[in-house]
Amino acid sequence: MPDPPPADPTQRPPDPFPADPFPADMAWVPVPAPLLGGLLADIDDPAELKLVLRTLWHIHQKKGEPRPVRPSELYSDRVIADALGLKGEALEIAIDNALKSAVERGIFLQAETQGGDSLFILNIQPEREALASTANLIAVAQPGPKSETWDSPGDRPGVYVLYEQNIGPLTPLIAERLREAEARFPEDWIGEAIKIAVENNVRNWKYVSAILERWQVEGRVDGEPRQNPEELQQEGYRKAFKKYVIGRQRNQR
Repeated sequence: MPDPPPADPTQRPPDPFPADPFPADMAWVPVPAPLLGGLLADIDDPAELKLVLRTLWHIHQKKGEPRPVRPSELYSDRVIADALGLKGEALEIAIDNALKSAVERGIFLQAETQGGDSLFILNIQPEREALASTANLIAVAQPGPKSETWDSPGDRPGVYVLYEQNIGPLTPLIAERLREAEARFPEDWIGEAIKIAVENNVRNWKYVSAILERWQVEGRVDGEPRQNPEELQQEGYRKAFKKYVIGRQRNQR
């Protein structure tokens, strides 16, 4: 029987472990111990458990005390929408029911602002003490911008679909940036800026926003940028090439 061929030293052995979902620089979210004990055994609705965990994430993104979460923040959270597999009114009803159940279990406390908006805080002593202060409650409970309930991409306006299909995930923060852009710029400007970002392979909102800001300063004629779009697309490459040529000339001296 012939000997097996020698192993190719250039080939890497297959990785026995799947891709690491927990990178070394990841953020951590504290979870109260009872939620991993008796409360975990009591929660029989997966939707409630998912909602509670994601609400804890929202709470720990805030600073100071109390750190209330509004239902509107949860309605517009794509992670929750994907986790529950719901959208629109059905998503809002599921979130409201899960919040109500979590309050009944004592996981969260519910409060209301003077304007009638609901707030939810984690039911721990520092948050309760901060909530008891009317001044603190009013300070943190000023009405914020109304968030939109998360819908599927097909149900959202064109720029949202365009962004998600070409730039990246449509997070609540990006959705807010797009809403702000819609209030300042024509929709076709936003679409054209996204197109230029894609063609230049610079897929991030900062680049799209910079294009819009430039057009606002320089202006557009008859709906078109003063500078030819093709020139706009090639401008970054021309600058990089110029820098490269100048660098070579200096090295040759």
